[in-house]
Parts: sequence; structure tokens; C-alpha cells
Amino acid sequence: MSEIDHSAFDAELTQSPRLRWWTRLIRLIEGKTTLIRSILFNVLVVLAMIVIVPVMLSELASDRVTITTISVPAALEEKGLNGTVIGNRLWDAWSKVTDEVKAAKETRDVLPSSQRIEFSIPDSGISFESLIHHVRAFFGRAETRISGELTCVADPCTIENSALRLRIIDKEIHVIDLPPPGNGDINLWFRKAVAEALMFIDPVRGILALRSESETRTIAELRRLAREGHPDAAWALTVAAQLTTDRKEYDKARALADEALRLDKHFVDALITRAAAELGAGDVEEARKSIAEALRLSPRNAQAYKWRGEIAAHAGDHKAAAADLARAVSLQPQDIDLQFRLGMLQRDIGDPVAAAMTFDGMLEIDPNSIIAHQALSLMAIEKGDIAGLVSHKMEIARLAPKDADALAQLGNAQMLAKQFDTARASFESAVQLAPAQPTYRLGLGDAALAQQDGSGALAAFKDVQRLDPLDRRILFRLGRAFMMLGQTEQAHAAFRSYIEAFPQEPDAIIAHALIGENSAESGN
Repeated sequence: MSEIDHSAFDAELTQSPRLRWWTRLIRLIEGKTTLIRSILFNVLVVLAMIVIVPVMLSELASDRVTITTISVPAALEEKGLNGTVIGNRLWDAWSKVTDEVKAAKETRDVLPSSQRIEFSIPDSGISFESLIHHVRAFFGRAETRISGELTCVADPCTIENSALRLRIIDKEIHVIDLPPPGNGDINLWFRKAVAEALMFIDPVRGILALRSESETRTIAELRRLAREGHPDAAWALTVAAQLTTDRKEYDKARALADEALRLDKHFVDALITRAAAELGAGDVEEARKSIAEALRLSPRNAQAYKWRGEIAAHAGDHKAAAADLARAVSLQPQDIDLQFRLGMLQRDIGDPVAAAMTFDGMLEIDPNSIIAHQALSLMAIEKGDIAGLVSHKMEIARLAPKDADALAQLGNAQMLAKQFDTARASFESAVQLAPAQPTYRLGLGDAALAQQDGSGALAAFKDVQRLDPLDRRILFRLGRAFMMLGQTEQAHAAFRSYIEAFPQEPDAIIAHALIGENSAESGN
């Protein structure tokens, strides 16, 4: 069979204008498609460089801790206490412990595995989390992981009867065992577990979180950590210096800060701590030099401005001190302690409006700030705002319901406001919390007197006399209670004993009047 000759057909095709136009259009579209593909590919590469690579580098640089799901018995899971819940409870405790422990060093990023957001490419099986994990492992930057389990050790199987074992997996494996909490506070139990874990993960905070009543031992443990050559040695010495400064052992504190600076001469927190010790020792010029060096190294350090302000206040320049504290607050606007100090300085320089605004700002940051309510109650007293005083004292008592002194202070404020019924209730609550404190029973008796309840007042004042038999000032109040009950003889005897003990007191004049004697007759 002879081959078909296509040359004539091709020639006709090339000579047809319409066909030539379609051919060029198809070739143009093919070329444009290739160009678009190239552009899209390049855009994706750029996006990867802008987004993914920095994220990868950030993850590699971070020193994070992951709390994995904690294994729990089936009996606890039936009650809703599964592994995710326990992991989140540990996370909550971790946040509270690290917030409460005062240390300038940033703590490590901690997050339960259930709270981490995992990104993956759909239908590919590629997870960024997995990729990051393997890259970290390749560069020797494997993250610290906390795992563990709850084990029931007694019936019934409840969290109160469960022991907790935690494993801290880093370069080494550390095991922590906690006995069951029993009838103790579950939240404190989790916080104890976190404090134990911190000893391996962030030992400076761990030592502070587990510190006993003896600060001497805490300081010794921090110094031991530095002596062992721990990477956080400078931090440990600085915290030890801060604790020593709080004990007013200024020479020792300065020596510890100097030791930290020998390890790192640019360590700003050590410079600030040394300045605080120097100021406490009265060496104002050296304190100024230390703070000046700290600000040179870290011009936006809030604590440096705070201590420069303290130096100015020590020298009597309260306006300069307030300006420095205002600068510190602008750099750390969420620091309530700085706000409180600024407000007190503003009050000292005679600017109560600014001080009140500062204290109100503290409540905007933390509506449950007791120290802010205390400051505002002080200002209420100064301007005679009894209603405001009662309001703030009520908030303090609400925030600290187990604080007998807070309840007694509320009772005193309510007495000033002539709210005798509520004042008596406040003093009764204080007495229940601290039955051996005579001051609270004294307030209770005064409230009963104001209510014209002589029996209640007499009972309270006799309790005061029993608890503090050497305080003879109670005699005047006993006399008033006896008078209210119509027991004139006992009342006069109490008043005479009071006049004999305190003849120059203003109440002695009242006692004379109540028993119908003048000052001349009292000498007979």
C-alpha cells in the first residue's frame, strides 16, 4: 500500500488565514500557560521563604516544653478526668507558679499537646509539626516533653486517691512521684508537681517555687547552682542577691551581684540588683553609677528606671522619682507593682487626682488587685470619703474571705459609716477566723455598744480581758457596758480603775462625768 502524501494538505493548511490564526492563538495560550505556571511556582517559593522558613527558624530557636496527654485509669475517665484534662490542669498550675515566682529570666514556653495547633498540607500527609520535630532532632534541638500517668492506690478510684508520676524527657529522663493528695487542695497538689518539674527544666524558678520558710537555705541552693556551673548561674546569683537585699544584708547582696557580673559583665539585672543593694547601704553615688550603666546597656529597661526613681526619692526629689516611675510604667504598663509605686509617689508630691487615676488603672489591669483597693481606701480616708472607704474594704474582704484582718478593717470602716449591723457581722466573722485575737473582739464589743446591746458588748469585752489581762484600757469599755445594763456599781468600779491607770487620757474625763465625779474629787 502506498503512503499518503500529506504535503499537499500541510501546504493548504499553512496557506489558510483562519487556520494560521488559530494555530498562533493555541501556541500563544500554551506559552502564557507556561509563564503563569512559572510565576505561580516562584510566588509559592517566595511565600515559603517569607512564612515557613522564619517559622522553622523560630521553632528551632525556641526551647519549648510540651505536656503530653497524661494516662489515667478508666474510672477517672468515666468522671470526665481524661488525660487531656489532667494535662491542662498541669498547664494551669505551671502558669500560676511561674507567674508567682519572681525572677527576671523568661521562662520556657510550655503548652499541652492538646492545645498545639498542627498545620498540614491537605491530602499529602505532610505535617509541619512532624517536619519541625524531625528538623529539631536533626540539629539536636529536641523539645522537652512531660508525660506520665495517674494510678489509683486506694478505693474508691478518685483523684484524691491517685498517685501522680511525671517523666521529664530531655537529654536525660527524670521521674517525679507525688503521693495522692488525699483531703488536701488539688490545685496545690498540681502546683507541687510543677515545682518539682521546674527543678529539672528551670532550676532557678524551681528553687524559688519549692523554697521553705528558711530563705537562708534558698539562697544557699541558688549559690550551689551557680557553683556547679549551671548555664543560669548568673541568674541564680542575681536572684540570691535580690533575696539577700530583701533581708537588708546589703554587703552580702552586693558581693553576690558582683559575682554574677564577673560571669557576665553586661548582665543588666545584676547591675540593677547591685544598685538596690548599694542604695540600701546608703551608697547613693555608687547606686547611681550602677543604674547609669544598666540604662546604657538597656535604655528601655523598666526596672532600671524604677530604681533610678527610688534613688531620686531617697535623695528627696520626689518629682524626678515620679517621672522615672512614669517612664517605667510606660515601658511595662501591665506591671501592677510599678503602678502602685508610681501612685504612691504621685500622692506624696500632692497630686491625688493623678494618683487615683494610677490606682484605678491597676484595677483595669487586674480587677481583683487587693493592693489597688488598699491604696484607694487610703486615699478615701485622706479625703473623708467614708462611702468609698467602705466600698474598697468590702472588695478586699471579698477577695480575701479568709483574712481576719481584712474583715476587721471592713468592720472599722462600717463603724465610721454608722453601719453598725454590718460592722458587727464583719467583726463576728473575723473572730471566727482568729478567736485568739483580742483586737477583733474589741471591735465586736464596740459594734454591740453602738447597737445598744449591753450584754453582747460585755461578753466581748470580758473575752478581751481574758485574752489580754494586762491591757487595762478595756476597763473603760467594760464600764460603759455595765452602765448600759444598769449595773451601776460595777460600772463605777471599772471607771475608777481606768481613771487610776490612765488619769491623763481623754476617756478619763468621760469616766469622771459618767460616775458623777469631777477631777478634784478623784484624788480623795
